[in-house]
Amino acid sequence: MATDPLSLPHANAKLEDLLPTIIGGVCLQKLSFTLQAYMNSTSGGDNGLYPTWLVKFDKTPAEVIMAIAADLTGQENFVMHAIQVPGADAEALSSTFAVVATNAGWAVTSHSNLMSTGKTVLEIIDPVAKAAGGLSAGYVYARGDVLYTIITDSQSLLLETLIHMP
Repeated sequence: MATDPLSLPHANAKLEDLLPTIIGGVCLQKLSFTLQAYMNSTSGGDNGLYPTWLVKFDKTPAEVIMAIAADLTGQENFVMHAIQVPGADAEALSSTFAVVATNAGWAVTSHSNLMSTGKTVLEIIDPVAKAAGGLSAGYVYARGDVLYTIITDSQSLLLETLIHMP
């Protein structure tokens, strides 16, 4: 069943524009809303990371916007987030997120020049999703004041995304 893109929330179209439109030949649906709205709509393990992470930047989930690009048709296991934290810098976004995830019991591994893309990426593993057999690996990196998370079980989709992202 196709989702009508006009019925999806679009709190920040410019943030959505930072995300890919097509990955693996599949058109992605984009939406954006406050991080708090995201946390209220899902039971993902990442919900426990965001409030603690944002304290470093003197922000709350209600003050920060998240954009999502996802294959809602189910052809590909692919979701990408962009979380904009105004006034933050890329190094602080990534390093603080790594500390919060590690402290929460998530496995965190830093990869320099991942897949020869020139990007330093954190691979984080959600222990609850892993135990449940779901998508558990997220690949996190930051540019400017935006933290990006790529969630996929496909190395080819990960590589394609990393190549085309800023």
